[in-house]
Amino acid sequence: RRKKKFVGVRQRSSGRWVAEIKDTTQKIRLWLGTFDTAEDAARAYDEAACMLRGVNTRTNFLPAASPSSGSVLPSKAARTLHQRLK
Repeated sequence: RRKKKFVGVRQRSSGRWVAEIKDTTQKIRLWLGTFDTAEDAARAYDEAACMLRGVNTRTNFLPAASPSSGSVLPSKAARTLHQRLK
């Protein structure tokens, strides 16, 4: 069976999903967190990608399909991204 692949998302051997993104300006990889589903990890990647690269970046979901209820990033990842953007 083929699994659906998302950008910036991979599955650990434990079955949990992780999201990470590469900050190309500083050439480092930013850890976004561990999630129960691939979709949650992909949403976290999308949010981080838009913060780092703007709204016209490649994402896993259409911008209209992203939840408007708030951030899906863990607070530590969100703080790290905000610090890098300053």
